[in-house]
Amino acid sequence: MDCARAGQLINAFIREELDHKETPAFLEHIRSCPKCYDDLEMNYLIHMALNELDGADADYSLGDAMDKALERADQKHRRRTAGRVALYVVGTLLISLEAEDFVRKILVEQMQVCHLVVGEDFRFGYGRRGDVAMLRELGRRYDFTVEVVDKVTDEEGRISSSRVRESLREGDMETVNRLLGYSFFVEGSVIHGRRIGRAIGFPTTNLIPDGSKLLPPNGVYFVRTRIGGKDYNGVTNIGTKPTVDGHFLGVETYLYDCEDGTDLYGKKQRVELLHFSRPEKKFSNIDDLKAQIAMDRENGAAYFGR
Repeated sequence: MDCARAGQLINAFIREELDHKETPAFLEHIRSCPKCYDDLEMNYLIHMALNELDGADADYSLGDAMDKALERADQKHRRRTAGRVALYVVGTLLISLEAEDFVRKILVEQMQVCHLVVGEDFRFGYGRRGDVAMLRELGRRYDFTVEVVDKVTDEEGRISSSRVRESLREGDMETVNRLLGYSFFVEGSVIHGRRIGRAIGFPTTNLIPDGSKLLPPNGVYFVRTRIGGKDYNGVTNIGTKPTVDGHFLGVETYLYDCEDGTDLYGKKQRVELLHFSRPEKKFSNIDDLKAQIAMDRENGAAYFGR
């Protein structure tokens, strides 16, 4: 079973409606795929939160429902998922409530909105029936102001999240960063790896990216990274390290000009992706991998004008 099929079955599994013939393959995939496991966990929390809201008293808030759902989750996961649960629950309610109900129940009664900023083509509520004109009318009724922001364009047309995602999927980091107005980044705490890079003469930092973040193709990138209060240029591999039988998606970075022996474990690292160099590849042996890493380091040095 692949991720696409597992994603289609998650809600059926939560509702206990999954065909028993597909259950074993589904569970096996969930156990082996961190991203799908996180998706299952997230959707389960959403399911619990919406059940809490269903039929609740009028004074029972969205925040109350989320708190109840999170209380049922393991404490370790609560800290990691709280922010994403809030976003997903709001998104689910957004598409299930009529437009005016969403404004009144969520924006006015629960969030006590005073000023709202939206794009000129903003749509909201069930069936996307709400638009800017309705929002302004409701703002007058419920005493909040609405600011409409014009579309941002460049020589190729409108700058949109769709264009950013398309460029990201292609590994075109120069375009991604230009459209965003800042460098696309991945961040997390430096963890202990298997020390294979150090053993072959290329010490690296390792971090696990947030499973909810959209990433570019697996491969080698030239990067700028900040760690321990210092900035470094570097070469990063995003992928599973197939040559050494890696089993999870990681972000591994070689840092130029980092003194050997510097203890970076546990420190927060921000990796800004500047340029896609090559796709990830499985080599037939460690020597071939070592030779390619040396070439990646030389190509990175040329990129940075070293």
